Amino acid sequence: MQFDFSQFIDLVEFLRQPIKQIADFYQSIPVRAEYKADNSPVTIADRSIEKLFTEHITTSMPQCAVVGEESGVTGRADSRYRWVIDPIDGTRSYMHGVPLYSTLIAFMDGDRPLYGAIYLPALDKLLVGDNHTALSEGEKVVMRKCDSIDKATLLTSGMSGFFKYRNAERFTELTQRAACFRTWGDGYGYYLLATGRADIMVDAHTSLWDCAAIVPVIQGAGGVITGYDGGPVIGGDGMVAASPEIHEEVVASL
Repeated sequence: MQFDFSQFIDLVEFLRQPIKQIADFYQSIPVRAEYKADNSPVTIADRSIEKLFTEHITTSMPQCAVVGEESGVTGRADSRYRWVIDPIDGTRSYMHGVPLYSTLIAFMDGDRPLYGAIYLPALDKLLVGDNHTALSEGEKVVMRKCDSIDKATLLTSGMSGFFKYRNAERFTELTQRAACFRTWGDGYGYYLLATGRADIMVDAHTSLWDCAAIVPVIQGAGGVITGYDGGPVIGGDGMVAASPEIHEEVVASL
């Protein structure tokens, strides 16, 4: 299958405004949510954006599978080519009117994320990557250099996962070492890293739709991204993204 980075960008750009319109529409009324078995919320906007995306891909690229957070696998389940979407990454932010939510879209060949997009509907900002290059609104971006955790801005999507899945004491020690610690998280946090505004992002627990789009963006911006234990992101659990100078030390500290 021939599908290059420019075609990926074109497809994401085509869906950009419809995604924004759906998110904006459902934020203009009181945002109601249902809660799934894992106690995570889902809104009409989540389901509507995923439906829009899935219908477009299954119609225009029927040889591909679509993996969505809300609806699972659609289309050619046996295909080596998979689209992965998290329609609203940061649903709790969305529910509370915090504009840091994003839509994450990835195109994968087997277990390899080839291209990824972080779209911020509330800010109307788009960041894409292909593991070699990252582009924000068409302009190349790179992670800033950071040679010490003591000088770093450290981000996470939230603290509860460290108490549930990880050694919370070690992560707390890391937050105390960093120059700045904030929960500017979900896809927005990785957007900040890739565009040179932060240095470390750690998430305690992740699924495929949380990470598939992030990998090509962070690597494209010159960063290092692994699972929580330093292994592969895809098939693992948790994520650690950081500038190359400090990534290994961050993983070791966790």
